[in-house]
Amino acid sequence: MNRLGLWQKQTIIIGTGKNARDAYAALQSEEVLGFAICAFFSSGKQCEETLLGIPVICEEEQLWQQCDPESTQFIVALEFDEHDLRDGWLKKLSKHHCRSVSVIPTLRGVPLYGTDMSFIFSHEVMILRVSNNLAKRTSRILKRTFDIIGASSIIILFSPLLAVLAYLVSKDGGNAIYGHERIGRDGKKFKCLKFRSMVMNSQEVLQKLLENDPEARAEWDKDFKLKNDPRITRVGHFIRKTSLDELPQLFNVLKGEMSLVGPRPIIEAELERYAGDVDYYLMAKPGMTGLWQVSGRNDVDYDTRVYFDAWYVKNWSMWNDIAILFKTINVVLKRDGAY
Repeated sequence: MNRLGLWQKQTIIIGTGKNARDAYAALQSEEVLGFAICAFFSSGKQCEETLLGIPVICEEEQLWQQCDPESTQFIVALEFDEHDLRDGWLKKLSKHHCRSVSVIPTLRGVPLYGTDMSFIFSHEVMILRVSNNLAKRTSRILKRTFDIIGASSIIILFSPLLAVLAYLVSKDGGNAIYGHERIGRDGKKFKCLKFRSMVMNSQEVLQKLLENDPEARAEWDKDFKLKNDPRITRVGHFIRKTSLDELPQLFNVLKGEMSLVGPRPIIEAELERYAGDVDYYLMAKPGMTGLWQVSGRNDVDYDTRVYFDAWYVKNWSMWNDIAILFKTINVVLKRDGAY
């Protein structure tokens, strides 16, 4: 029906700011809703011809000429500080007998998953009851129980594989497992365990590379990662690509330092890059997998990783954890974004 246009209705977005662009991206990802975006309307002083490949209408007279108030859907997606403009547009749309009008408020950063909504009609007030699920004792007990049972089961099931990997990694004379300091819940430091995937003198190799290769230095400063990392061994390439290097973190989970699912474990130097979202990171135990791992992993830019980590904490549910674990299996098998 979507391909034939039977389900789609001509839709105009009022606004051209970030809220309008976010609204467009969200509506495009959900075709079943039936919003066929045909234009943006800009009432600002600067008006470009197109936005995101969609025409922009700059004159109100042109807007009414191009649309049919009875069949066109209007979405008012203005910014937080444009409430007077929003109210004005709602009046105009009502005067022109527009039958389908929606408002997308600016709720960026508000944890909406499982949020309850109520109204005080006499004062035109909408109340959003935010659920801080990870603050509930029952939720923490449930998550911890799930971690213990899950980690124990995986260790028992994969114990032969763990032994083989430990042997292969240690063939060059070094330790099979190493611990790198990470920041955990409430800022507590712990040794995040991994199978060693790098050469023994990895720090020297990295320092030499960063001193002599400006491109590598820029890549490292941006994401603390290198796509073509000369420190990685032959076995290391394999266990990283398949994420097998992270299996020792199951013991971190049993010790209560990590969780099966959670934010990405980070080093202390990365805390400042979390800026206003750092408190959310510190509210939860880091996870062996998480939202960013199933959403592109190393191909995702740093700011998006931070957003995913904060979103996970604000919107935690046991069902989310289970869904992420199942998605992780698919991502690992396909080796998406791993290097």
